[in-house]
Amino acid sequence: MMLRMYAHSPDTQNIANQIRELIQISNDNPGAFNRLLQAATPEARLAALEKNIADEPENARHYMEIIRQCIRENRMEDAKKWMREADEKNAGVDLRFEMATLLAGEGKADEAFEMLQSLVDDNPKHFEALAMLAFIMIDREDVEGVRRDVLDKIEREEGTRRGYYYQLVSGKLALLEKQLAVAREDNASAIRFQQQARDHYYNAYRAKPQVTALTTLVLELDFALGDQVQARRHATEFLRRDRNHAMASWVLGSLLFMDGDYEAAEQYFKQSVESKPEARNLNDYAEVLRRVGKVEMSEVFARRAVDAAQEENAPRYEYNAWDTLARALFVQKKYAEAKTASEESVRVALENELAFNSAQINLTRLHIVVACGEADAARLLAREIETEIRKSPDALDKEEAGEFQKLREKIAEMR
Repeated sequence: MMLRMYAHSPDTQNIANQIRELIQISNDNPGAFNRLLQAATPEARLAALEKNIADEPENARHYMEIIRQCIRENRMEDAKKWMREADEKNAGVDLRFEMATLLAGEGKADEAFEMLQSLVDDNPKHFEALAMLAFIMIDREDVEGVRRDVLDKIEREEGTRRGYYYQLVSGKLALLEKQLAVAREDNASAIRFQQQARDHYYNAYRAKPQVTALTTLVLELDFALGDQVQARRHATEFLRRDRNHAMASWVLGSLLFMDGDYEAAEQYFKQSVESKPEARNLNDYAEVLRRVGKVEMSEVFARRAVDAAQEENAPRYEYNAWDTLARALFVQKKYAEAKTASEESVRVALENELAFNSAQINLTRLHIVVACGEADAARLLAREIETEIRKSPDALDKEEAGEFQKLREKIAEMR
């Protein structure tokens, strides 16, 4: 089954992780930033930074860079080691921001807040510290505090609202306001705040295009908003800058899939999987392969999607992957395996209390029971699908609706 575009909100935990990266990877030294980007692996990046320290042990900035790199890669013990070394060598570098990051990562938000506040008091232009202060306030749902104590200060120090940090903090704040609007069932405001968040993150990206995590945030929000026009525009722009942008390729593949252009969608999904295989793009590549008749390849990639979803601990993607696998197996007349895969799809969805498209899952099950000649089960499933379609006319896409009609004709002939 295809994971429908715009079927759900973006992965908020994933966004939270990305937000932390956004502060830490902003770098005032483009040369150093680009050298790090060229190092393909975390080990290579750390080795390059260690060499910088060996070559210039008196350069305090090298300690800051390697500590931040360790934090980005969640190597907190390594970060602490380099902080101790910097302190022992009297490197003369202010590590309060890095220490606050470590404290926040250990759940000591109050201590981190106090350290960041002292840093900002000493250096009002420390925009990273201001941004992290804002994020702690946002976790506390202190909307007015963010505006008063962070955004106003950033605007005053930068002299504009168009700068990277103003836009970054504004985007995160808009997401909080969206959540608060949802809680009070104000859907119109929730959508407006989500649009504002997307636009702020895009503006932040334009201010610092090297912060590539922003492009994923923008596309996730396009996805959640159902804004196909902006999704296509943004994905095309991001691919123009980075031809290996996995999510941009996936978004364009999804749009082409919805248009029914499966051959073109196949190429974009393939490009996405080759750039960065994940449960989501593996699943959708498997689905489009089935629809263009490459069923054996579809089975291979559907199994990879199941494995990836389990590794990612992503039940939302796992139930889709099981259903996609069931369809690939059914087409190959592997009915027993298909039935097992379909049952796994339902199990994962129910155990995790997911809001899932029961019409699509039941369509897969209907294919199987009709092929196995189970007339009573087929009629029951058909009625359930008809009920879902009455509730949601777009529960099945055009091709699925055609499949359902043919199955109903077969059921009418069953005894």
